[in-house]
Amino acid sequence: MSKQAQVVDWALNLAQQGQEFLWTNNPTFSSLSAWAAANLDNNTTSPLPPLNGNLVMICYEFPLYAAATVGAITLKQLVGLYKQVYVNHKSWDTVLNGYWFSDPTTYDPKTHQPDIPKGNIVFFNDAEHIAMSTGDRGQYGNQMIVSFWGFSPNPNNGVPTPLTVDSVEALVEIMKPSNVKVGFAKAPW
Repeated sequence: MSKQAQVVDWALNLAQQGQEFLWTNNPTFSSLSAWAAANLDNNTTSPLPPLNGNLVMICYEFPLYAAATVGAITLKQLVGLYKQVYVNHKSWDTVLNGYWFSDPTTYDPKTHQPDIPKGNIVFFNDAEHIAMSTGDRGQYGNQMIVSFWGFSPNPNNGVPTPLTVDSVEALVEIMKPSNVKVGFAKAPW
């Protein structure tokens, strides 16, 4: 089984169990950001923050957490991504562009094409939202994804949010009236 499939299968299992985390859009409150900051200068890396209802994450951090948890990327590699932001002062859009969006394919939610392979990273309006493809089709041929996204306009230090299995098309509807650009790329692990 590919690493991409292992990562999304782990995430699917959590979603099916109804796992909730705290969603934020502010790195100041992110458990994973705090973990990475504490490990920037260490030769060894401490374990990831525990997987429970107190874990605060941003949507793009969930695929990274999942990949590190199943061993698709090392903790040192994960800290390296955060180092680009905190030490090299790059924006997350820039870091993710080089990491996930290097060769994106456009997905058309109206025609449901092309198929998004299992484990690919799915992005909405570049880094406005990040999810992972299950590789499955749902009702009406909709492309299914595992998504961690709270819809609170003011998440501050975290809003209880379930990990969900949704469709690309459903999230596009939620994001309207903006013109939503959906793309996908093979996960780098």
